[in-house]
Amino acid sequence: LKPSWPKGTALGRPCRVGSHPLRGGSGQAMGKRARAAEVRRKRDPNLGVGCFTVSGFVARRVVALAYCAAFLSLASQAEGLFGCRGLFPPQDGQWMAMVAGTGIPPGAAVLGVAMFGATVAGAALVALDPCENHPAATFSTLWATYAGCTTILPDLFSAHEDWLLLEAGLAAVFAAGSQAGGVAHRAGQALAAWVMFRATFTASVERLSGPCDAWRELSALKETYQMEPLVLPSIWFIQFAPKYAIQALTGFKLYVQLLLAPVVLAPWRSFSAPAVVMQLLAVIIDSMITNRGVTGIVYLAMACALLDDSFHRSLWSERLLVSWGCSAAKIDSDGDSQENNPGEGDCSNAAAPYFWSVIILFFSGFGALLGIVISTEDVLPVPPLSFLGPAAAASILMAVERLAGAGLCKDSASGPCSRILVIGLAGLIFLAGVMQFAAELLPKGPFLDAVAPTADLLQDAHLAHKLGIGRDGGKCPESHGRVDLMVQGAFEIRDSEDEAPRTAWLDLTMRYQPNSKGDLRPKWLQPYTPRADVALWQTAQETPQMKVWMTRLLWALSRRDGATAQLVAGPWQGTMASIYGIGSSFYAKSTPSAFRLILNYHSPDGDIHSNKWWETKETKLMIKATREELEKFCLEDAEMVVAQPCVEAPWAEDLPATEALFGLIIASLLWKIFVQGSDL
Repeated sequence: LKPSWPKGTALGRPCRVGSHPLRGGSGQAMGKRARAAEVRRKRDPNLGVGCFTVSGFVARRVVALAYCAAFLSLASQAEGLFGCRGLFPPQDGQWMAMVAGTGIPPGAAVLGVAMFGATVAGAALVALDPCENHPAATFSTLWATYAGCTTILPDLFSAHEDWLLLEAGLAAVFAAGSQAGGVAHRAGQALAAWVMFRATFTASVERLSGPCDAWRELSALKETYQMEPLVLPSIWFIQFAPKYAIQALTGFKLYVQLLLAPVVLAPWRSFSAPAVVMQLLAVIIDSMITNRGVTGIVYLAMACALLDDSFHRSLWSERLLVSWGCSAAKIDSDGDSQENNPGEGDCSNAAAPYFWSVIILFFSGFGALLGIVISTEDVLPVPPLSFLGPAAAASILMAVERLAGAGLCKDSASGPCSRILVIGLAGLIFLAGVMQFAAELLPKGPFLDAVAPTADLLQDAHLAHKLGIGRDGGKCPESHGRVDLMVQGAFEIRDSEDEAPRTAWLDLTMRYQPNSKGDLRPKWLQPYTPRADVALWQTAQETPQMKVWMTRLLWALSRRDGATAQLVAGPWQGTMASIYGIGSSFYAKSTPSAFRLILNYHSPDGDIHSNKWWETKETKLMIKATREELEKFCLEDAEMVVAQPCVEAPWAEDLPATEALFGLIIASLLWKIFVQGSDL
């Protein structure tokens, strides 16, 4: 028989007002004791261990942030890159040519799709009710929209950050498909861990196996300024760091992304959670040195999905989470979460006591290995097959175990058919990732020849992408330093009114590159990626040769109108100039009489008392032409002109749509947290 205790007693519902019948004392005193007990419960490190309700909420917000940043970045460059007079206008045989054939301006069409994606991502970031009530549909829409953009815009928008976002976004679709602890949520976690492992492990193996000795000598961090297209101001200070500090940071990155990457897939949270935190530390170090777009946000999203509620409750305040829309973060007077999810019956505090112990163990192992390498003063060896084979096989087995555990978990909300469907789809995506993983790491031979065509098809279908940096190990540092491709214009300048004008060559495409004078500080851009500037840097690393889009760039600068010139040289008039300022004062006043492409070779300036950031060692001329020569060449060459009628959208050239939407999203987020949240 179940006894019936009167309300307001110690054995019934806790009393909050009035006297306590059994314990005695005033209600005010009992309220103080209850609040003190609640504070102690909130500080309990075991609260939320093994549960992923808050974790799933935070991970969805971070994925939405990554999508929002990527779509806004695309929208701000749409007209300048893909408009009728852009760098990559519609050509016969392309998807954009079909859009232009219907009478729709191609740049405006890309802008509209990007604004739609940014709006949906912004709504998911703010955690509006429609997005929270249908999370799987929301993130499926975001994934399909961005996958469509990378398909119809293969030029410049098929970079590593785009592929990583698509794979993490596909895992987010599964993770949002059920409540925390359900079959789909656990399958999404398994896919997120698999993507994180592939992206870190593959890149580290290719770095150590490539022809570049900088990584094996643990000096790559100091040479990052010439191996990455977009560097941050902190790269200058690294040049003055001690040798052992450079070796320690470089070794830490290799240690975490090579040796600890398989531990991320471990089925034991006591080891996988600390390994995820270590990966997050390595990403933070990278994000402080170089700008890689949304890559850092994507890694953060995967880490948030893999770390349980105990981590997030210790990081975020309860009021912030509840105000944001995570009602499960609210703790009642009994110390329990306000929402009890049936799928989280296996919440366990077994991992909590060992978390910091394993972190210390990981750092101790790194210190021991680093000490051995530095003391021997030898370079790291190329990872042998005797290590890569077992490590890859063990990682695949642990990922399979995670997927199998997702299929066998207790989830009353999923029936047998839906369980089989979810695990089957997740298994197919996992096998696609295994195929791509093998295509990147297998040595050249018949096995690679058999796998490579299938891997290319999977990449075209956006099911699995190449997440490494290439078999060549990426860009190797050179003795001449960093090389950049700069566009310069010839201007007539008077030093004084009495002197005759002289011709001076001034930089035009210097917004995000080191200028010729070397006094331009690197800019903090994250998570924005200027695709045209990245393309110029990539061209400079190859054998210098003119490309079609580079000729279009010179032609756009010679006309001094359109979105392309504003994109690469900076705005000089209109709304954008009032928001961002004038890019080049000389270019804003007059049109250059001639243009030239030069290769600048830079290295960080070693004089700490100088105002210069870069020292230009050498300059090479690539091509030079007058305005008349450019116009004649472009009009005669059919590739310079759009192959079919194309409707222009001059209204989109100076439209601050991206800035307006960004401000609206930020205002909505602040309103929900600080205004609506104040009533909770």
